Amino acid sequence: MRSAVICCLGPLFAGCLDPLVTDEPTTTTLILPAGSSVPSALDDPAIAAQIADADGLAGVVPRQTAFAGGQRIHVWNVGPAPAVASPLFVLAKRDAAGDLVKIAHPTVIEAIPGEPRYSPFWAVFYVEVTADYHGELLTSFAAISEAVDRGLVKRPAQQTFAVNCPIAGRDVRIDVGNGVTVGPNATFYYEGTTVPYFDFGPMPLVDGSAIPEARRIVLRRAGDEPLSEVIRHVDLDGDGDTTDTNDVLEGAPGIAPVTPRMRTITVVVPASTASIDTSQDETVADVRSTTQLFNPGPTALVVGYTPTDEIANWVAQSTIGGL
Repeated sequence: MRSAVICCLGPLFAGCLDPLVTDEPTTTTLILPAGSSVPSALDDPAIAAQIADADGLAGVVPRQTAFAGGQRIHVWNVGPAPAVASPLFVLAKRDAAGDLVKIAHPTVIEAIPGEPRYSPFWAVFYVEVTADYHGELLTSFAAISEAVDRGLVKRPAQQTFAVNCPIAGRDVRIDVGNGVTVGPNATFYYEGTTVPYFDFGPMPLVDGSAIPEARRIVLRRAGDEPLSEVIRHVDLDGDGDTTDTNDVLEGAPGIAPVTPRMRTITVVVPASTASIDTSQDETVADVRSTTQLFNPGPTALVVGYTPTDEIANWVAQSTIGGL
């Protein structure tokens, strides 16, 4: 920003000192040459603190067990889950088949945690590069706009899907199992800087910006506590950890399309319902699918249920040892 201000004011000062200096404005650009170094937004203490305070995450995000579609899965709660997506620009080019494919250029965003327009869910816009594009770096929405005007890229075209990519502070890591944790695995461009994020891949989108909502069911037997080691801080199945649950989520990768935006619903089941505590096995329980409980209304297994105001970004682990 400082250099841009100096460039704008330069001609005015020059005109005062020397009346023979041209009055033509100095050309400025927000587009960086290929190979340019782009600073990290987290090097600014104020921005780093803003992201850390607003990302909804801290330290190591625990990996929990749950069920979906009849199978045991591993899941993470990765913070807030707004109802709408923010725009994200992806530079792309045509392949031999004529399809747009992403090029090696970080995606571009305009909002970070702590700003009203931020969402960890992003509506994807492809920005097709032209023959005049030669690896320049477009590190902001304003730079994209300039590139359109200069013919380096075509106008953004919205796609039919979104991606789940929450931005996280320096301290955030995710437990991927076997004592291994990982930090953010990708980088955005934001206002001339880079910001780190976790890339959890594509997700559904409705009407161009709305995020569909699904159910995360927390089970408890009639007269008993929730069937969740995470909530009760008790090792229910005797395996030495407290990360197992009989939570049931709608769908899972490889089973059915699923939205990560999930509302917690507490469901009471009969006292005789077997679960991970009776089987002593985190993979074995009577209730392992939402359709056993709601199909579409409550089934005979449901003694009672209570929707809550808790909505979070729930992600199922899709890669062993990774995200």
